[in-house]
Amino acid sequence: MEEEEKQILESCIDYILLKSHQLSLSSQFTSISLEAMIHLLNNDKFIYSEIMIFKLCLNWAKAQNLLTGESIESIISPLLPYIRFGCMSSEEIAVDVAPANVLSQLDLLELLLFVGSNGVTGSMKFNAKSRQVNFLPFFKSNLLLKRSEVIYGAVCLDSGDHYFYNLTITSTGILTCNKWDGTSGGKLLLKVQKLIIQKGGAIDLTGVGYRGGKSSQKKKYYDASFQGESYTGAGLLLCSNNQGGGGGGITSGEYGSIGGGGGGYGTPGENSNPNRYRNGNRPGGTGGCVYGKEDLTELYMGSGGGGGTLYLNYTGNPHGGNGGGMLVIEVDYFECNGTITVNGADGSSNEMAIYSSGGGGGSGGSIFINCIDTFSNRGKITAEGGKGGNCVVGAYPGIAGEGGNGGNGRIRISVFGSKPYLGDISPPPFALSARLPLK
Repeated sequence: MEEEEKQILESCIDYILLKSHQLSLSSQFTSISLEAMIHLLNNDKFIYSEIMIFKLCLNWAKAQNLLTGESIESIISPLLPYIRFGCMSSEEIAVDVAPANVLSQLDLLELLLFVGSNGVTGSMKFNAKSRQVNFLPFFKSNLLLKRSEVIYGAVCLDSGDHYFYNLTITSTGILTCNKWDGTSGGKLLLKVQKLIIQKGGAIDLTGVGYRGGKSSQKKKYYDASFQGESYTGAGLLLCSNNQGGGGGGITSGEYGSIGGGGGGYGTPGENSNPNRYRNGNRPGGTGGCVYGKEDLTELYMGSGGGGGTLYLNYTGNPHGGNGGGMLVIEVDYFECNGTITVNGADGSSNEMAIYSSGGGGGSGGSIFINCIDTFSNRGKITAEGGKGGNCVVGAYPGIAGEGGNGGNGRIRISVFGSKPYLGDISPPPFALSARLPLK
């Protein structure tokens, strides 16, 4: 029976480790037992870097202190042998470990000697065995950069994981990633010790997500344009939506044309404005559907708007707007005085093509910020839908229709530090925070 219980316990620990990014973001994390904490820390598969693990343990100890009145030092003491201090950098130890006052001055000195000499000098009691760090399980790691960076101009990173110690985006800096091309792009994970975005600086993933539908080039009556792309794949020549992708616009014979529907994600995309020529009410592209989860335990890019419509022999491509990208930020210290944007792109118009209708706007994408300590947003964080493209009616009101606006994306802000300043965030975030008072 003891062996069976041991196997059950190991299976439970494996499951918790698999979901540890969700556990650590939960308000229940600080209420788990000491025994469970030791089991987690004793495992090689914990997903966070060692300095983040230390901070999680410190927050856990602070929560126990509020409940029992016992000192933080004595509460965290049983966990210290399981924290792999030997895997930390000298800067992490000096900036984060030393001020916590949970190690003696002698232990700190020996630890700094141990780390500074790569384990040649200093005490061997510090565990330096590396964990199988995977951070968040949303991406496959393709780049590991333990460095500080200051961004002044426009910088486009490859889609995927990027790790920095300090990252500063100046007033002239813009950070983005390459666009989704049908197989890759549109997704950016930043693992940062300290992130500062100055006023005027930006992280901008607008329109790098799922692609907007193109306009049909068949030049026939009643031809639909392409649906916007979504998590289901590329769109077809249909007016109905492609799940999140907006439906394509359509040529309405002698009555003109109708625009594409807006992409959906966190909220539905809007249907295109109908064609009302000669007192009609002819529908065009249908708005995209809601998908994903509010708490962002599943992450998606924003969906594309449906393609607009050219009337008969006119040329051009009033395509739908692309969806917004997917941004995940793992950070200790977060300060935004600029903007973070994963908006959907606007649907396009063809102002020279009379009786033509606009493409639908793309939907906003995803922003997930997991902040271990300080969070201050004095700027603006948005995942809004793009606007539908305009139509050209000429002398015949109602003969064409604007594309539908894209729906909003999703935002989640999780903060472990005290008194976070959320500021201007649109749409309102799903905020699940374990907010502990500072010692």
